[in-house]
Amino acid sequence: MNMKKNFFLISILSCLISCTETCDDVDIDIVSTKTEETVVKERDPNYPWIPSDYKSIFTTTRNVVENELTLSHRQLLGYSLKNDVYPLEDTRNLGYKVIDIDKLYRDNPNYFTVWKNNTGSANSFSYATFDRYISNSTLTDNISGGFSLNLGLFSIGSKNNINTVFSKSIAENENATFGELNIIVRDSCYRMQYSSNIQSKIKEKYLSDVFKDELYNTHPSEFFSNYGGFVLTNFIVGGKATAQYAGIYKKTETNETKESKLGNEIDASYGFDFSEDEAGKVSGNLSLGRGNNSSISVTNEFSSITMSIKTLGGNSSFASFSIPKEINNTNVDLSAWISSLNDKNTHNIVEFGRGGLIPITDFIIEANLRNQINKYYETGVSQIEALQEPYIRYALITRNSQCCWVGTILCTRTGSEVILKSKQLFNVDINEKMSQYMAEETPRITGLFGLKVINNTPYPHTNRSIDFPASSFIEIDWFNEIYLKKFVYDNVIYIVSDYENERWGEKWALSIHEDRHIDEYVMRDLINRLPIVDMDINDLITNYKIYAL
Repeated sequence: MNMKKNFFLISILSCLISCTETCDDVDIDIVSTKTEETVVKERDPNYPWIPSDYKSIFTTTRNVVENELTLSHRQLLGYSLKNDVYPLEDTRNLGYKVIDIDKLYRDNPNYFTVWKNNTGSANSFSYATFDRYISNSTLTDNISGGFSLNLGLFSIGSKNNINTVFSKSIAENENATFGELNIIVRDSCYRMQYSSNIQSKIKEKYLSDVFKDELYNTHPSEFFSNYGGFVLTNFIVGGKATAQYAGIYKKTETNETKESKLGNEIDASYGFDFSEDEAGKVSGNLSLGRGNNSSISVTNEFSSITMSIKTLGGNSSFASFSIPKEINNTNVDLSAWISSLNDKNTHNIVEFGRGGLIPITDFIIEANLRNQINKYYETGVSQIEALQEPYIRYALITRNSQCCWVGTILCTRTGSEVILKSKQLFNVDINEKMSQYMAEETPRITGLFGLKVINNTPYPHTNRSIDFPASSFIEIDWFNEIYLKKFVYDNVIYIVSDYENERWGEKWALSIHEDRHIDEYVMRDLINRLPIVDMDINDLITNYKIYAL
């Protein structure tokens, strides 16, 4: 299969020698370039588009979370996590239930483990730019498959946090270097077993009903903003003291040098020891700052180093980041805070186990939703978008002097675009051939959907680079009624296509999660006349590229 794909790509590159190919995201739709839009056919007037009447359940869900916190930390396994507050372990970052843990526990109690871990440790890191925050911290160790995601939202979050704790002027100072020290006192570990096998079972029958309702009835930007990008499967509770540092370097040096020097300053700015007696009572000494230390600086390379402190768990003396102070003028004794952790009721999530944060996209089977959400791992959510009226559009996908690809594209409620058909044309007058293509295609596609159909072929026609899936480089017609069948599982309708592209081995399907969505796409007649097929849901999830409507 790989040899076939490589051969085909070489052929494509030969044809598109003057085009810049952009195929980084091979699973999704092309980027819309809406110019010179004309309406080919209006939406069926018998099915006016009415936005889904969706009422939020977030207030109720939040109350459930707060109640469960007082019952058992185990209940937090399977909840989502945002990165709104730093440090990330702050439970204000908790989102909502993704996995129905109670049901999963009843059916598979051996998946869950709790054990004691009365240990204490200190670790620190520095970063000269916010882009280096991720690489210099251990964050990606906590995220399952985190190396495959662009986690730019953490760089953005780190900068926002520095703006809040210190100031915008310090955050934007090119001579500033930042650091973080974490003192962790552990008590207990909570873990849910996780593997590709368990992931498949969860997607099939253990996802929260509210999670699915939100996923398929809100725009991905709103969904990501409310839920966050991760799911908790492995964490430790106890107490954590976090100190953040901002140092202004005197000279121009490499990032590595500045980070190393600030690391030396951090190491010299605290003292920590920890012990536990036979009865399990913890105690220790923890001092931060150098107020009682005769040494002003260990490197003499910084004109200023300020420190701010926050604790999670234990007494609430430093429940928020303190006002930043020069470390040479700071002397904070947190020994009493360590002793306060003997009250188990004060414990907080303080650390994630290796791979204990699962990308929330692992639990989403539809390619278009996964790919829309993946963008927010990189950029965060800058604006909440609304669901839109779905429609069909014709577009010129790409072209050069020798050939071009045109396509029929379904624009979904969430703003993703699914190529239903693409066709290659050689040495043509694009206006003439596009008109011919639309004349042939419009009766067919409007027999499947009663949606508005538009033409926004880019004009004037110039060579351009558009993001699109690799499969659109070939002639495909997978959403042709002769290939379509209907499969129903757990009240979800899947329109499954028997069409399989011989070159790429791809198979496609659409998912419809609520009856009202059928009329939003004006496709009830099509669904009613499709033959029913019986298939294995795992085969569908594993081997088909599914798009959510």
